[in-house]
Amino acid sequence: MRRFGVSTHLFRGERLQQDDLTAIASHGFEAVELFAAKDHFDYHNPAAIQALASWLRNTGREMPSGHAPIGEPAAEITAALEIARHVPFSRFVLHMPGTSRDAAIRSIEDLHRIAEPLGVTIALEVMDNALSAVDALLDNGR
Repeated sequence: MRRFGVSTHLFRGERLQQDDLTAIASHGFEAVELFAAKDHFDYHNPAAIQALASWLRNTGREMPSGHAPIGEPAAEITAALEIARHVPFSRFVLHMPGTSRDAAIRSIEDLHRIAEPLGVTIALEVMDNALSAVDALLDNGR
């Protein structure tokens, strides 16, 4: 069965509200990907996270994925991943972290250690940068 979803990135220029999820539902989307950007959704605020859970229930939508904040330090990315403790989701989309292959792998491994017990899979989004090339991530010996 296919489910169609959309990212809250559509509403990126403003704070996420229940009306935004209502609009998503009214257009037939069944699933929502939370775009975690501090100015869009305060993922540090437990009340905001609880409100999100309530909005999802009220609109009958599910949230199969969250999208990591872009260009933020590891602590911010980790805080966004922690949403899954209260609003479960199964995938966390991540732009390539770090400035080198080794730094990227360390960051991904650190996040994986947090994500795995939450039942979350880390999904790497390919962006136009040097670390997104397959050769940059794969060990040449493989």
